[in-house]
Amino acid sequence: MLAPTEILAQQHFRKLRSFFANACLYTGSLRKNERTAAVQTIESGEADLIVGTHALLSDNVRFRDLGLVVTDEQHRFGVMQRAKIEAKGIRPDVLVMSATPIPRTLALLIYADLDLSIIDEMPQGRKPVKTHFVPQEKRDALYHHLEQNARSGERSYVICPLIEPSEGYEGLSLTELETELRTELPDTSIGILYGQMKDAQKQQTMDAFRRGDISILLSTTVVEVGVDVPEATSIVIEGADHFGLATLHQLRGRVGRGEMQSHCYLLSRRMTDASKSRIQAMLDSNDGFEIAQRDLEMRGMGDLFGVRQSGNGEIGDMLSNCTVEILELASEAAREVGELPDVMHNALFSEAMKRYCMLTQIAHN
Repeated sequence: MLAPTEILAQQHFRKLRSFFANACLYTGSLRKNERTAAVQTIESGEADLIVGTHALLSDNVRFRDLGLVVTDEQHRFGVMQRAKIEAKGIRPDVLVMSATPIPRTLALLIYADLDLSIIDEMPQGRKPVKTHFVPQEKRDALYHHLEQNARSGERSYVICPLIEPSEGYEGLSLTELETELRTELPDTSIGILYGQMKDAQKQQTMDAFRRGDISILLSTTVVEVGVDVPEATSIVIEGADHFGLATLHQLRGRVGRGEMQSHCYLLSRRMTDASKSRIQAMLDSNDGFEIAQRDLEMRGMGDLFGVRQSGNGEIGDMLSNCTVEILELASEAAREVGELPDVMHNALFSEAMKRYCMLTQIAHN
């Protein structure tokens, strides 16, 4: 099981090892002797389940009999990275998961490269997250609202695009916001989290947030994927215009994981037409597949037979109005072309192989 961050890999490992007698965790932060032991366990086949980060892509990690590759938060991995982990086995089964499929993934459905499964129901007891755009004049009131929530035991995330101040960015950086909130909310416990922190320090901060020792967690997008804290009921995204649509939806998914009503607050000082469209998409829908379709319309699908995961691709605007049902029908039709030979199908298949035969491996990943 491949996860994009150590925090998420460790979270998966803690949950899954209760189901597997022999589970192994492999990440870049392991000590040298721990990495050596883990590599030996993986290669010997002793481990039934291996959970790891990009470290699993290293050449020294060899699987005895890799039967299934699960890529969590698929949009955080490149085409060649996913191809590399699959190449460590002999045609292993592949499951990719994401709340916001990248545009290229939606496009691949048309070519029957992926079967589609959609979970379109919320877990029992959960409520859809309410999303709000907050004007700058109400920003102070919003943070005092988070202060009130903290007094009743609720937790909040606050996301910033940058760690330190940077020329050209009008909003507050993570360090500036920390200074501001510690002054404005002196009685509220505030923590800070970003990718460059040491792994042990990141884990300690997340554990404190889960326990409630930290009420407001200031963070970069390091918490974008998979972090599960049911008591977190609010997320504030500063500089929302600086984030892509998929990232905004993933960040919103950090709340609404318990039974209490949760809220996502979007703040921005200046927006382009493109960022206004992204913000409006967030206000309009909580549906990850619909968000992905809007993302596809805005960014393009990328190269189906290459490594770009967004941008203008071979079939232009073909997918812009596709529904899930249309994608599934198109996938079935593509499978028929490959599996049920007749004169017309053979002609289509021959033309496709003539055009793309040298790029088949990349295309299928």
